[in-house]
Formats: sequence, C-alpha cells, structure tokens
Amino acid sequence: MHLPSVKLIRRLFGETLTSRILWAIPYLPIPRWGAPLMGVVHHSVVLAAASAKMTKHANCCADYGSMCQRSLSNDCAGSQSINFYGHGCVQLVNAQWNVPGELAGPVHVERNRVKPYLAGRTYFSMGQSSRSFDSHSYLAIRLLGKRFSYTTDISGVGCGCNAAVYFTSMHQEKRATKCGDFYCDAARVCGASCAEIDVQEANMFAYRSTLHSDGDETGWSAGLGGYGPHTKVWKNDEYGPHGTCIKTTNPYAVAAEFPVGEDGNLKELRVSLSQAGCSIELSVQGYNRTAELTRALRAGMTPILSYWKSKAPWYLSWVDGWWMNGTKKLHGDGPCEGAEEGMDCGSHVKFYDFKLATL
Repeated sequence: MHLPSVKLIRRLFGETLTSRILWAIPYLPIPRWGAPLMGVVHHSVVLAAASAKMTKHANCCADYGSMCQRSLSNDCAGSQSINFYGHGCVQLVNAQWNVPGELAGPVHVERNRVKPYLAGRTYFSMGQSSRSFDSHSYLAIRLLGKRFSYTTDISGVGCGCNAAVYFTSMHQEKRATKCGDFYCDAARVCGASCAEIDVQEANMFAYRSTLHSDGDETGWSAGLGGYGPHTKVWKNDEYGPHGTCIKTTNPYAVAAEFPVGEDGNLKELRVSLSQAGCSIELSVQGYNRTAELTRALRAGMTPILSYWKSKAPWYLSWVDGWWMNGTKKLHGDGPCEGAEEGMDCGSHVKFYDFKLATL
C-alpha cells in the first residue's frame, strides 16, 4: 500500500491538527481489520509533522542562525503571548491606565499579531499578571550591537494619531508610579522619568525616531513631519497614503539597528522602512547625551507598544504639524493641520513578526 504524501497530509490537516492527530491515534479504539490502515496513516502523519517542523526550523535558522533554536522550541502558551524570534516567547502585559485617571484601551493578540486599540499600551514581559505588576518581570533587552525588526499596519491612522514602538528603562524602575505598573518614560506620563528610545512614532502622514536620555523630554530625532530638534530625511512624497516608496495604507517592515562606536557608546540609531522592494532610511546621531543613554542600553530596556491620539488641536503637532504662533506657522514640516488632529484615528493598529538579531 502506498503512503499518502506528506504534502497531502499537511494540506488536509495543517500543522497544529496534525500534531493532535499524532497524539490521539495510539488511543483510538481501532477494529482489528483497520489496524494496518491506521498504521499507515499514523506513519504518514509522523512524516508530515516532522517535515513541517524541519521546514519551519530550516527557514528560521537560515535567517537567524543559532538564535532560532529557542524561538522554535515550543509554541507560545497563553492568550497574551507572542513569539519574539531570536529571543523566544514573551508575555504581553497591558497597562491598566493610559494616564493617571484615564483607563487604558485594550490590546489583543491574534495569531502572533499585536493589536493595540486607542489608548492601549502593552509591555514585553517574562511572564506576569496584569493584576500584579512587577518591574523585574519586564524584559530588559540589551540592544547594543543588535537589530530589532517588525512589521506594522497603520492604515487608517490619521493626523493627530500616534502608533508607537519604543523602549524605556521600566525593568529598573523602583516606583510603581501614578499608573501603578512601574511605567516610566521621558515625558513623565505616569509621573516617573527614565531613558526612552522611540523607534516609531507614526501615522499615515508622518514618522519619527527619537533618542531621549533620562529627563530629556524633547530628545533628538529624525524622520518626516513635525518640528523640534528634528532632522527631515525623506521627501514628502516618499512616505504617506500615496507614497512613492512607503504607501502607508499597506503594511510595511521596520528595522532598527544599534551599532556601537569606537568609544564603546551607541554610534547612532539607524531605522529603515521597507515595502515591496523599496526602502527609506534615517539615522539619529550627534545626540549630546549619548553616553548617558548608552548606560541605559547596557542595562537593558523594555519594548513597549502603544496607540493614542491628540486630546486637543495642535497637541500632536510635534509629530505631524507646525510650531504655531497664533495662526502663523513659524517652523516645522507639517503636513497636518492641527485643528484636525485626532479626528480620524482608526480603531486599532497592528504590529507583528518581531525579531532580534546580532549586527
């Protein structure tokens, strides 16, 4: 008797169901006349499961080398867990408060994709309950000499809305803060200040990356849109809903690199956006507090995802508008009009395919 092909078995059952069938077959009450047939099926399922695992392992290891072993050792358990390739499974812990006195929005995980809804914020953790926050359980990723990458979908995120991916020194925070979850950042949103690195603060019209040492709310940034100590690096038509390179109505990939200079400090923050074979890049460098920020990077920083919007006209103009004096535009890249900010935010954003690799 010919065995069913491995390809057919995988197509019929899928990887997850194949593994469950494999487990169940030895316990099924099979009539004596059916034993030879079930033996064939069992053997075919074994081959299919092994082939699926080997293919997944080979694809990952081709990209990430020895680091892939931990990522593929087990499927991530728990409804709020994701696979952080190159690191392993992580638990997402959602904030209870967006700001003191204002409840945070939900953050869901579906098929390894993270979906923050408006006012939602979530932290990468080694595993803890959102009802019992512990700063030591937050991940402390050492980013120097590393590459952190992911894919984002911010379609529908209009002016005055901010889909953010960033790192802060939450793991080292000793105060529970006004939000009760040890959240800290450069803006003291919950009452505590700490170092912050913004890989992405973006909507469909603007994008910026910023370095903040502890206590420096303004920081040093580069990208497209807004104002402040900010270097414009892209043309207005390269990024946007009708972008010639990054069309923000579709998902795009983000990669952030943290190279080390000859003095042992962070040399620059290099960020590239890619979509359909086209890439644009930015570099945040020349920050006068780089040595201080390097110490935070060596201690390890916690990845954070959030999605929020402007609470009033011009509130988020630093991301996507101009510095105003009354009705006069003094400086900035725009392109958004502050009076319209926060009026057209989609319900949620998506982040997925998180990876960590060595440069």
